[in-house]
Amino acid sequence: MVVLPPVNIFVVLLASISQMLLGMAWYSQTLFGKPWMKLMGFTQKEMQQDAASMKSTYTSMFVGIFLQASVLAVLLERLAISSFADAWILALLLWLGFVAVTQLSAALFAKQAFSFHLFTINTSYQLFGLVLMASIIQAF
Repeated sequence: MVVLPPVNIFVVLLASISQMLLGMAWYSQTLFGKPWMKLMGFTQKEMQQDAASMKSTYTSMFVGIFLQASVLAVLLERLAISSFADAWILALLLWLGFVAVTQLSAALFAKQAFSFHLFTINTSYQLFGLVLMASIIQAF
């Protein structure tokens, strides 16, 4: 029987909130929001209209990020990762093997032309997010 190590829910929650805050900054008008909107075919007006109905989307996203942070915490503990460098390598490997490949498949099979720029914006956010969460979990 496989026994999963306990995780510190407070740390997982902190890592999850940090990932959400990173997403807010990443997709802001200051960083990558403008090119992302253009590549997605969204207008500023559409984004403002959708903002009011985004509560359930952000809630679902947070649940997914919380699950991701929980799994990352289990892996860090289970693999006895003891340094930030090793935690970052694990985050990079998880991103490369699972996130980047999955997002590439989704982008290639989407009913729109593949955009390397859009793929880079989205997948690099996921990479930085995993590294951020691994750093926070490893710190505690």
